[in-house]
Amino acid sequence: MLDPKTLQPVWRSYYWSAVLAGAGLAMQVCAVLLLPRLGFVALLGAGVVFSVGFLRVGFFRCPACGGLFHQKGWFSGGVNVFFSPACVHCGFPRWADPPGSG
Repeated sequence: MLDPKTLQPVWRSYYWSAVLAGAGLAMQVCAVLLLPRLGFVALLGAGVVFSVGFLRVGFFRCPACGGLFHQKGWFSGGVNVFFSPACVHCGFPRWADPPGSG
């Protein structure tokens, strides 16, 4: 398990964005299953939380090359948004210390 306190600031931001996306997804499931009366309002709020986190992770820039970490281009599929272990442009590993961080 990653400890966000020990991560470099760029990865700490990435980590919390992924947590936000996961929390939004969990909130959507709870809104559908557990809150039938407040379903629409809760689902709308959860959708916003999920979207913000997902977009922040999806458009995360590589600390080494500056390219989009998970996507090669707009039409390359973008399927590996959360699952690519390294930058698709330069191969910089996820969670590694950025260049020049000392």
